[in-house]
Amino acid sequence: MMNFDPMALTLLLPLLGALIVGTTGRHLGKMGSAAVASGAVGLSFLIVLSNVLKEFAVGGVSRQITLWEWMTLPGGAEATTSLSFGLYIDPLSLTLMSVITGVGFLIHWFSSEYMEHDADVPRYFTLLNLFVAAMTFLVLADNYATLIIGWGGVGFASFALIGFWREKPSAAAASKKAFVMNVIGDVGLMVAVFILYWQMGTLDFQTLFHSGVPSLSKDFATEAWVMAFVLGLMVAAYAKSAQLPLHTWLPDAMEGPTPVSALIHAATMVTAGVYLLIRSGPFLQLVPDVGQAIGYFGAVTALFAACCAMVQTDLKRVLAYSTMSQLGYMFMAVGVGAYGAALFHLVTHAFFKALLFLSAGIVIHAAHGEQDMRRLGGIGKQMPMTAVFFGVGSLALAGFPLTAGFFSKEAILGAVHHHPGGTPIFLVGALVAVMTALYIGRAYFLTFFGPSKIESPHLPGAPTTLSCLILTILALGAGFAHSGLQSFLDPTMALSRYQIEPGATSAPALILSGLVILALLLAYHLFGKGEPDRFGGEGSTLVFLRTGFGFDQFYAFLSRSVVLMGQLTARGSDTYFQEKIPTFVGRSFHSLGVLMRQIQSGQTRQYMVSLTISTVILVLFTLVLQGGRPQ
Repeated sequence: MMNFDPMALTLLLPLLGALIVGTTGRHLGKMGSAAVASGAVGLSFLIVLSNVLKEFAVGGVSRQITLWEWMTLPGGAEATTSLSFGLYIDPLSLTLMSVITGVGFLIHWFSSEYMEHDADVPRYFTLLNLFVAAMTFLVLADNYATLIIGWGGVGFASFALIGFWREKPSAAAASKKAFVMNVIGDVGLMVAVFILYWQMGTLDFQTLFHSGVPSLSKDFATEAWVMAFVLGLMVAAYAKSAQLPLHTWLPDAMEGPTPVSALIHAATMVTAGVYLLIRSGPFLQLVPDVGQAIGYFGAVTALFAACCAMVQTDLKRVLAYSTMSQLGYMFMAVGVGAYGAALFHLVTHAFFKALLFLSAGIVIHAAHGEQDMRRLGGIGKQMPMTAVFFGVGSLALAGFPLTAGFFSKEAILGAVHHHPGGTPIFLVGALVAVMTALYIGRAYFLTFFGPSKIESPHLPGAPTTLSCLILTILALGAGFAHSGLQSFLDPTMALSRYQIEPGATSAPALILSGLVILALLLAYHLFGKGEPDRFGGEGSTLVFLRTGFGFDQFYAFLSRSVVLMGQLTARGSDTYFQEKIPTFVGRSFHSLGVLMRQIQSGQTRQYMVSLTISTVILVLFTLVLQGGRPQ
């Protein structure tokens, strides 16, 4: 029997939009396709918003809605267990849904102008709606099995969107790299889910988190399988959220249209790994050593990405590495159990990073496709509003006081600072915060300051300007919603062991704010006066950093080695299994046939002699077995 809830429309509307645009896009035209796709996501956002208000009113009570029973599986203690196709609605999923549909709508609206000159607009909006639908299904899934469907759908949609301009070899290669890396994560997730079902006999969130996990005994056997389960989740999260060493797809994903970069890198796909670990927080609490490792890996990833971003010359690649770095902050928070702080930074990051990507898209569009910051100088004089948009996003990313990024970073660093053994992670996080201010300041000043280098730039219209204006307001003011978000999450997120008082500032945070301001001033001194870019040279160290510490080259070497071994193995197997072994078998049967033909002569005398000899041999053999004594 099928039940229905209005929240199901948040999944059905994008799917319906994709179906309509995908089948009738040629008749709808570019503007019609954009209107249908944007309207589907916009209506989904309104439904989510109404549910958020309802949840605030009732105190954040979670509920599970079974749309229909999907299948029956062999159970644990019970004979069978039912696997439903339903929704799990709680403050965590509603927070993510608000970001996905809200920022997703703004990106759809922005795209209606940005992509108007593209030859295949209907296919673009079809894929964009499919992406939002898959992400919605991932977040609202009520069990790990259906979460896998959304997880895989997001991977496929991102593959198609990154390679949207399929006539470009670089875009095709980037989409394949993203697909391969994400499949590695898919395998990790599936192995983890198999382990969980094998041990618990259920995959249902409500059952697992309300009764399953609390009933687990803290013994060696339990810790062993929980650790294996969490390690599988880590592989999945690291691949989807571009953490070391499964990160190489993220910078190359810039080959897709800029609004796609905003959608993938800001609010949706890359945060799926963070959501997976937060959702699975009760299991992480059972293996704190693994959680600590997640925090350390997050710190290393943040530092690695900041070093790479410091020397990039492509504006979008700077933002891509900054996304990787900010995701590292979220993993640092997850590692110390500060799930609320991680989620808060996820929300603020969605706003200011979407703003940065969309305003960068305006710049690139105005500069006729130019993305090299060294050739974009002075465009702020021709596009002052865009300079303001990018500037606000840069300040929020840097953690400038009172911006959204300041509050969320302060929450993470405060949680890490108060965590036992978190001092090394805190120091790395503080260093990365200063580096972030320096590299985003470099990007801003190289792009918008100095002498004008772009002639007759294409100025933005109303959809792009208004989309960025809304995100600018959110990037400035969302930080003040920390206390409201925390109170919204508290009833169902008893997972968070370290709560930072909303709005509280610690001495380390105040010192760090001063360092961030000094880093921005240093960036202006180095890059804001029209002088040549000091980090844009071609020295060996700079090239090494710009290419991501050689990870791509290392993976290419491994790939070529595997291919070479496969070729050698194939040649050897061809030689033995297709030539030598068949020849040996054929010759053996031929020799056996010759021997049998000589024995079968057709002469009775020869047969009688053979029978007599055989009988004598059989009698002697029998006597030997009986010890030589007749019975």
